[in-house]
Amino acid sequence: MKQLWRNARKKMNQNIGRKMIFLMVPVFCVALMATTALVNYMYKERFIANIEEGSQYLTDTFKLNMDFCTTDVKSLLNTLSMNESVRTLMTMDRENIDYGQLLRCEREMKRLLGSMISMKSYVQDVLVLGKNGYQYNYLEGLGGKVLEEEWFAQGVDFGRKGFQYVLPHDVDYYKTGKRPASQAISIVLPVRKGGDIVGYVVCDLRMEKAGALPDGIIRSANMRAYLVNDSTKEYYDFQTKENCQGGEEDFIRYVGDKDSDFLRADRDFIVYSKMESSEWYIAAVYLYRDIVASAVEAQKIGFLVMVLGCFLIVIFARMISRSVKKPIDEIIDRIQQVEMQDFNPVEIGETVNQPGELVLIRNHFEEMIHQINELVHKVYLGEIYRKNMEYESLVNQMNPHFMYNVLQLLQAKAVLRENYEIEEIVVALSRMMRYTMGNRERIVTFKEECSYVESYLELYRQRYSHKFTYEIFLEKELEMCPVLKFIIQPIAENCIKHGFKNLKREGRVRVKVCQEGENVCIKVEDNGKGIEEKRLEELKAYIENGEDKAFESIGLRNAYRRVKLTYGEDARFTMTSVEDQSTEISFTIPKSCLFEADSAGKQMPRVNIV
Repeated sequence: MKQLWRNARKKMNQNIGRKMIFLMVPVFCVALMATTALVNYMYKERFIANIEEGSQYLTDTFKLNMDFCTTDVKSLLNTLSMNESVRTLMTMDRENIDYGQLLRCEREMKRLLGSMISMKSYVQDVLVLGKNGYQYNYLEGLGGKVLEEEWFAQGVDFGRKGFQYVLPHDVDYYKTGKRPASQAISIVLPVRKGGDIVGYVVCDLRMEKAGALPDGIIRSANMRAYLVNDSTKEYYDFQTKENCQGGEEDFIRYVGDKDSDFLRADRDFIVYSKMESSEWYIAAVYLYRDIVASAVEAQKIGFLVMVLGCFLIVIFARMISRSVKKPIDEIIDRIQQVEMQDFNPVEIGETVNQPGELVLIRNHFEEMIHQINELVHKVYLGEIYRKNMEYESLVNQMNPHFMYNVLQLLQAKAVLRENYEIEEIVVALSRMMRYTMGNRERIVTFKEECSYVESYLELYRQRYSHKFTYEIFLEKELEMCPVLKFIIQPIAENCIKHGFKNLKREGRVRVKVCQEGENVCIKVEDNGKGIEEKRLEELKAYIENGEDKAFESIGLRNAYRRVKLTYGEDARFTMTSVEDQSTEISFTIPKSCLFEADSAGKQMPRVNIV
């Protein structure tokens, strides 16, 4: 008998599903079927009818409030999108701003907004976002670029015309202390000029006003409420206050066949209603078992059956928990060890009485932790590519071949007139254009990068009437070594714009690329006016830590961040200066990192240099 019991127990413990069937399912099914039959026979239809009527009223109330708010602000956005001042702000040249025109346009826009959104408590803020980098909001206090915010990039289809509706999202794009609310609903309308989208006007609606749930929904413990985007099947969960992708909940596939409905789907009751002014639905989902449990009369009738069923379920649940809890606890302990970065192998003990699935999970988990370092490396590279999407997605709107032909014509004219100075300028400009417009790869060779810097410095030397000289030294062994594009030019530009400003003597820029052991060192030195010690420390802190200081060295900081992002913490940055004498800026990068970054990206391009 003992042997038979031992064999039966071993058979039962082969997997957790079989163990549930042997111990728990018969009793659970008998109790559940008896209770469900009684409730369905006497009370189910009446409770369902009551819930249908009440929930439909609640969803319609929410819909009317949301329709009123969205319809009201759509006229505001239409007016803004057709306003000439708004279009002017979105299309102005940010490098050559007419500040008088800028102020006039902003005053007109602020006056227009003030008259249109006054007394509208549900309007949180109105934003004007231009593709040229211009952004304005009525509240003020914006921080960063709203067009680059995750909620905007994921929620807006940039090729779509007309209004778009972004599900509730965190309002975290304001400076500290300026955030008006925790979450908002955004309505977005593209602004067109000449057939092209030049920017967007956005209206943020307060969630506590426009998206407030009726009291009946808030008080209901048996119901979950969602705001569903019918076109993308994304939805907002009012309980968790999070946006989710469609398909994660069963109710998504039932919503949208009609403007409104009340239906039973699997274990849920779903009531939904479509809004008239947008592509959203408000959906309320009830658990069927909770509706049945809410029937007081059914609870009284089925009380004895439920007590008996619960008593038996508790007994068998305790039996199951004793055999399942121990391996689960071991897995949890092991997970906590891994969270503390303890990757040492652990010996797995006796597994005869443990469910087969848990044993399989534990074995696979131990195998997986050996691959963590490799996986982390892959995730790190993926993060690099994600953060460089903006760099990769820049589209040149000019026709490069047309520009090359024009430059060749200018060069020919200069030669015919024996104006060789203009010819040198045209040739240098042609080299720069071929480098920037013809070569769109992010990794180039040091030879290509230094050739570009030479053309750049030559143009500046011609511009300032030969008031400075330059020297570029590149070791022969490093000419074909891969490097991040535009890594030297921002540093050289910094020398000219800041180091030679108001300089009485002749300036000198020296660029040197050389090997120092296993590292490659990029040095740019000038004999300019230097930087005083206190300001030098502040500038270093701004470049390395991003401290909020008023500095103009944006290009230098961007170069530092791109180097750190591409080559990691092994890349070192140094900056030294002697006031009224010189300034030296250098990057020291392990040579292995240069080739790893090259192999992780696209194949290194080979372009002809003019």
